[in-house]
Amino acid sequence: MNENPFDSPAVEPEAGSASLPRMNRPIGISILAVPSLLGGLFYLAEAGFMFFMGPIPFISTNGALVISPTLPWGILLLGTLGTGAAIGMWQGKRWGWWLGAIQYVYGVANHMTLLAWVFMTTFALGSVSHNPDYYLVHSGLGLIFSVVCLLYLFREHVLAYLGFNQASHVTRLTGVLVLGAFLFAAFAMFRLR
Repeated sequence: MNENPFDSPAVEPEAGSASLPRMNRPIGISILAVPSLLGGLFYLAEAGFMFFMGPIPFISTNGALVISPTLPWGILLLGTLGTGAAIGMWQGKRWGWWLGAIQYVYGVANHMTLLAWVFMTTFALGSVSHNPDYYLVHSGLGLIFSVVCLLYLFREHVLAYLGFNQASHVTRLTGVLVLGAFLFAAFAMFRLR
């Protein structure tokens, strides 16, 4: 019995890249995959609930806000993205890296938008109808988490584990930013309709 069943699975080199060594999964990828999977499954369950029961409006200080009937589709998209990213990164697939990076770019954009909303409604407009401290801490920590996770995905050993060569980080970063911005815009449209 030569293999330890508790070791991370080794990545097989792709066809045409026989020079790539087999690598064990980095512990950071294992750590990132778990909350990504849990968050993705939560969003999928939430979307399923919304498809079954319909979007549930919530009450604001000014009355009932109507939630978009397309919101469940956006939540389904986020759930699929998170679940796919977790599975792909766990298995060492390139597409898992792309999904994870797009997920964290979306997280950065979303938390920055929430922080801007808190500053605008609290300081510029003088509204005190919400608890700004909660939103500042929640969105601030979410922003920091998303940035740290995104930076981690660009580490050399992570890229090597996922089978990326030493190609330009600028190309990958540009692609991730464009796709993440597209996802953010698409989800914003789901919220508005």
